Amino acid sequence: AYDTSGWVTSIALDDVIAHVLANLDQSADMDALARRANLSRRTFDRRFSARTGSPPLKWLLTQRVLLAQHLLECTSLSVDAVARRAGFSDAVALRPHFRRLVRLASHQAQRDLNSAVRLGARRCDGHFGQR
Repeated sequence: AYDTSGWVTSIALDDVIAHVLANLDQSADMDALARRANLSRRTFDRRFSARTGSPPLKWLLTQRVLLAQHLLECTSLSVDAVARRAGFSDAVALRPHFRRLVRLASHQAQRDLNSAVRLGARRCDGHFGQR
């Protein structure tokens, strides 16, 4: 018999990742995500980290910031609206994470990048984030 547990876990983690990416604006309960993958929380954390290169909460925060960056680059939404769509309570909650991960204040990014978009310097194709 073949051991397919790694393959099954990979599919389950892909499902969790797709679910989280589709719902970045919602709160994420790591215990519920572990149950969704049919794994204990500890095993989920280990396998998720092995699959993505980051622990689940760090990965989630990074994906939320990437979404915020994408929205700032490609929309005219306010920073507060972007923050809410990316799963933060408001711009104040977004800013420290954005600064740390992108190294640019989100309000400055919106002004600079929206100007670049208007000038045709950047294309927004609807893709953001990474698995």
